[in-house]
Amino acid sequence: MIGTPNARPPRRGFTLIELLVVIAIIAVLIGLLLPAVQKVREAAARMKCSNNLKQWALACHNYQSSNNTFPRLHNDARRVGWMVAVLPFTEQEAINNLIRQGGTAASVDGTTAFAAGPADAWNTNYRPWMQDMSIRVCPSDPQAGQGGGTTYFTRNSSYRASLGDYSGDFGRTDYQPNFRGAFREERGLTFADFTDGTSNTLLLGEVAICAAGDTQNAKTSLCLNASTPAGALAAVDTANRRKLRNPGADWSGRRWNDAIPVYSGFHSATAPNTPSCLGWGSSDTNAPLLSLGSYHSGGAMVALGDGSVRFLADSIDAGNGTIAIWDLKSGKSPYGVIGAMGTVQGGETESFGG
Repeated sequence: MIGTPNARPPRRGFTLIELLVVIAIIAVLIGLLLPAVQKVREAAARMKCSNNLKQWALACHNYQSSNNTFPRLHNDARRVGWMVAVLPFTEQEAINNLIRQGGTAASVDGTTAFAAGPADAWNTNYRPWMQDMSIRVCPSDPQAGQGGGTTYFTRNSSYRASLGDYSGDFGRTDYQPNFRGAFREERGLTFADFTDGTSNTLLLGEVAICAAGDTQNAKTSLCLNASTPAGALAAVDTANRRKLRNPGADWSGRRWNDAIPVYSGFHSATAPNTPSCLGWGSSDTNAPLLSLGSYHSGGAMVALGDGSVRFLADSIDAGNGTIAIWDLKSGKSPYGVIGAMGTVQGGETESFGG
């Protein structure tokens, strides 16, 4: 038998079917791996968020140690908020030094000279107000990386002070705020004021930051002309529960340095991730009802009066949602467990666990 000299055995490549099977297996493996990676990433972000909130809570406690009271909202003519007051206790020396020293270095344009001490909270030419601080934002929030500019929409913060279950209007003498939470306009509280117990009382909490111009996001924007939790819920579009029926305000998570409640606080009248609203009008002083919120699954982070940090679930009892947030000024909260946790002196026995 005559063979072919130097003949090589034929090479066998992948058939189309085999190639498709391999691709399908790889796709399945990637599909199984991605959720695990996302879970690990979110767990890390949630831990970072918890650490951030812990730092702010400890800063409030260190402020109390130095001043014998917790910080107040600091609502004066310049509207400089509580976060600015506790800056010396958050290792933000550079920003705090700029505030103390003033001069041209404290201005964004580099030419305007500021006096020592904080400028008006709305002054966007004041460099300390425009500085990034990683501890101000939750890494899970899509807006967390949007800081660093010179506009109104770049001074983001995920963390707010607990105002309790009562709201009011800074522009009207007949509806002045009578906050029942850990932060007040008129004075800072002492440990003796926490008669419901610091371990049962909210101190700080997380809010979801609203994207600039996103005025119909049910999680982050404020609906207009709703004075009760039920009214805020009714403002949600029934065809799309992520959207408000009408445009509202995109102030959530803005102006970290501003003392006005819509920028500096939250109320304990609603469960986390429920809509926020303004009682009337469209001014940032108009009796806001401000909910906790986050991009963590199922709830939001909070710090209690004893400095501990917990996760507050969306399913927490929020009591009677038909009562206007400016109707109750004393006694137990009508807003269930979260209302009881928000009041400092409400006489409630509810603990964090309900």
